Amino acid sequence: MHPILKIPDILCLVFRYDPNPRDLLSASLVGRLWGEWASDILWRTFPVPLSVLLQTLAPLKLTHGVRMHGIPKTFDIGVINEATWQQFVTLSKRVREIRIDFDVTEASLERFSLAKETYQGAPFTKLHTIDAEKRSRQFYSLDLVAVPSLCKVFLLSNMFQDLNTAFLNVSLPAVAPNITVLGVSAVVQDALNLSLYTALRTLELGGCVLEFNVWESLSSCHHLTYVVLSCFNDYDQTPRWEPTKSAKLVHFSALRDLRLEDTHGRIMWKVLTSDMPMLESIVWNEGSKPGNPTPLIEVGEIEESRWREFTALSNKITKLLVNCEISGSSIERIERAKATYGGTSFDLLESFRADQTDRRWQTVRFLTVPSLLKISITSPEFRGDSLDFMTNHLPNAAPNICQLSVTTFTSDPDGCDFSRYKSLRRLEYQGVYMTPRCWEGLASCFCLTELVLQGFMDINWTQEWLVEIDAPSEEDLVESIFEAI
Repeated sequence: MHPILKIPDILCLVFRYDPNPRDLLSASLVGRLWGEWASDILWRTFPVPLSVLLQTLAPLKLTHGVRMHGIPKTFDIGVINEATWQQFVTLSKRVREIRIDFDVTEASLERFSLAKETYQGAPFTKLHTIDAEKRSRQFYSLDLVAVPSLCKVFLLSNMFQDLNTAFLNVSLPAVAPNITVLGVSAVVQDALNLSLYTALRTLELGGCVLEFNVWESLSSCHHLTYVVLSCFNDYDQTPRWEPTKSAKLVHFSALRDLRLEDTHGRIMWKVLTSDMPMLESIVWNEGSKPGNPTPLIEVGEIEESRWREFTALSNKITKLLVNCEISGSSIERIERAKATYGGTSFDLLESFRADQTDRRWQTVRFLTVPSLLKISITSPEFRGDSLDFMTNHLPNAAPNICQLSVTTFTSDPDGCDFSRYKSLRRLEYQGVYMTPRCWEGLASCFCLTELVLQGFMDINWTQEWLVEIDAPSEEDLVESIFEAI
């Protein structure tokens, strides 16, 4: 072996560059030196199954059959001696991320705790992340790996009841007070309370029924900046939200980003009535399948109190996903409320993404405000009102747009004219054909530094190009290439 391949610093750089488990495993079999460094990086970089570690500690005995209906196997850990315990502690200190792939019995947890007290040595001292899927009612395997160094915990369970809830509500935040990222998904979570996670910054919460006490407990997490709520429905089992308990009384001092995925609209409205003074971005996906027509929303008569709430909330939003279209009569009611009650909406909106199927484009017209910087629009066609919006209304109403993404499949024969986008720096344009008017208009975008064209075809619609531009012959192309070289 070449001497340079024995230098630890070089080996470390090589093994850490785009690491792959198979490659690191192969490298660990080359020799003692390579094996030491490759295996160390392998343990530190990739999730380690808990079963692999515990097999080095003591014999494992299966106590609850095979895995059925998503229920993992349950094992009993045998007698632990001092030699295997020291080996286990040494290995566990390398692990950064662990995946819990089975359960252990209560007797196993007692033997583990006894060995820890008797033989000394703390395992998992550098553990950073836990990823666990729990289908049973015990959290004994989680007790094995709950350590103060934990920062991220992802937990999927059927339900949180009794001991499970006590572990998640009290035991885990007490043992690991520095958890900043928590992912919890459970069908039943009525007794869940996350108020003790004082260092929490990111929360991913999934379930069926969003209970008020769960949402209220999050207001104690003063560093919480990012929340994802998924798969919540508006069932009749949620009367606790009304009328005595109101989300208006729940305060989130640091929340900036909120995502609601596959979540019912009424749950979204209940959540958004909370006090969120720092909120910057809201993304709501109700779960409509891609390819479905964009739903048309009809807005009823607007009361002054609801208008005040709407304007206050909309003026906190900087990013928006447009997943519906508003009817013309609804736009009229909104404009009438604006004239009657005063106030403006979406004053700080910087970007939005819209899939438009309505040729009139009433929704995006309503959202076009001077503060806009980035827009992404997908539409089946640019004709009539939609073409007028892109060519005239948008650059006039939002003159500071610097990034524009447009996808269309048919267009007016003259094409879209981009000459009025004076601040445009990046354009992504995907379509069927490019017209001279469209291409020449880009020459007026003096700030344009990045241009992406996709999907354009040389079809009969583009014959007008041939009148103005003489295509060079193959010989001329070859000659110009050699001259350039």
